[in-house]
Amino acid sequence: MKAFLKLQIICDNLKQARKSVPDDVLKVNLVKVTEIVTAEEAKVKAAEKSLSAKNPEQVRALAETAKGSLQTTRKQRADAQTELTEVQTRLEIRGEEGLHEKLHAAQSRLKHIENQI
Repeated sequence: MKAFLKLQIICDNLKQARKSVPDDVLKVNLVKVTEIVTAEEAKVKAAEKSLSAKNPEQVRALAETAKGSLQTTRKQRADAQTELTEVQTRLEIRGEEGLHEKLHAAQSRLKHIENQI
């Protein structure tokens, strides 16, 4: 019974979340953010390569800037990963909802058949 209540709470939370941001929008946003993160990481790597040819003082200053950009990129990537996990969880729950509904329908049919016997 606890599992059913927990599932009901999860389903209610999912319905509320979908009202504010549908799964398709989350997927699109995740793809966009992931592309941005990948592009930023490439820029950081290119900047690091370019820095190696410059004078040490300038390299240090630019390296600090690159480190800041890398930290920002990593945070964006972590945020994108978190969003991906949330989307996957919602999709998994959505699948479980369908299974729960099928189980309920099968149980109803069984009761109906038992009553006929």
